[in-house]
Amino acid sequence: MPHPLLHITAVRLLERDENVHPLVSEAVRRRRGLALLGALLSDLPRFGAISKRGGLGQLARGLPGAELRDRLHGRGAVNLGLELMKNEGELGPLARLALGVGYFSHAALDSALHPVVDLLVRKDLELAGGEAEVWHARAELFQMLHLHQRLSGRDPDEDPELWRCTRLEEVDQLDRALFHVATVVARVLGDGPGEEAWRGFVDGLGRYAALVQGKLRKAEGGKEDEDDARSRYVTGCNLEEKFIHAQARAVAWTGRLGLAFEPGELEDLGLTALRTWFPDGSVSGPEDPFTALVPGPEVAAHRDHARQYRAQADAHNAQDHTAVGARAVEAQENTADEVEADPIPEEELPAPAAPPPRPSPDEATGWNLSTGGPADPVTAALADEAPAAGNAVREAMRPAGRVPK
Repeated sequence: MPHPLLHITAVRLLERDENVHPLVSEAVRRRRGLALLGALLSDLPRFGAISKRGGLGQLARGLPGAELRDRLHGRGAVNLGLELMKNEGELGPLARLALGVGYFSHAALDSALHPVVDLLVRKDLELAGGEAEVWHARAELFQMLHLHQRLSGRDPDEDPELWRCTRLEEVDQLDRALFHVATVVARVLGDGPGEEAWRGFVDGLGRYAALVQGKLRKAEGGKEDEDDARSRYVTGCNLEEKFIHAQARAVAWTGRLGLAFEPGELEDLGLTALRTWFPDGSVSGPEDPFTALVPGPEVAAHRDHARQYRAQADAHNAQDHTAVGARAVEAQENTADEVEADPIPEEELPAPAAPPPRPSPDEATGWNLSTGGPADPVTAALADEAPAAGNAVREAMRPAGRVPK
């Protein structure tokens, strides 16, 4: 499974992705905290036992909560995400859509990257022995460190917005959301922790952030040489392109959710369509069970991400990283102030914006969103919302300038 902090990075990218469904963009912008809760939900049990007084040593010893975490990632994970979006309890449609967007962003990233991490861990065990959990955590850490800096231009330890996103205890409607989560998880799994336990997991995440901020490498990386780790866990497995693929998958998947909420609520017909479209399966197995799911829009989003992320990397290489990060934080804070001053009624969903013009066929793949791909109308509608806008997938993160370490 990818590092929990990488899921925060993925949601932040999704928030400003040009290819997302308009309702998805609105949900993440106005209910960002709930999108982050959805993205971290399956990993939260790992933080429940973290103590303020335990020091960094408690991270090295391993933490309880693995059994529940594995159940949340196992078979039934997709069904759990769909159940979280059903119209029940006190959460409005925009809040439930945001929760679902975060959850399926997590599922997209896990299902695409976990097989990579699993293979790397097996190689480490063959070469050096030891414990699989330790190698797994180390691979997750160095992949997160590289990808976050590569895409944001800031070292994770020095990115205040990243750590601000871990403060889920400050999320609006958190009590309602945790009651909803506890109810749904208990129903889907047959049993599960109550609302207070979930609150403890959220508080544990805050304690974890306070414990490791500024010293992530020391806390979780051990004495691993960073250049060696980058060679094994990043460049050696073509990680950057696999991450782009995972984000493209997240755009395609969350686009389906946006379509289902277009009537203003997730109706039974929309939920049935989602169940038909999403095959259920584990999101943390050694194989990716979703490789054939909606290839068209996913490929289109993949190409667009290549262009977007390459442009970001070029900008970060051409400018001072600290200045770029400071401006990004200031812009996000200004956006948050605007959202607070202009709230949207929870029971109302905004009308989706008109889709952009359809593109011409892409010469590299032969894919044309106006004519090609699956013939069902839902996929065609998603294709309209996610047009291709560029190629050069394999050049996605290879700017002409220096690549930040």
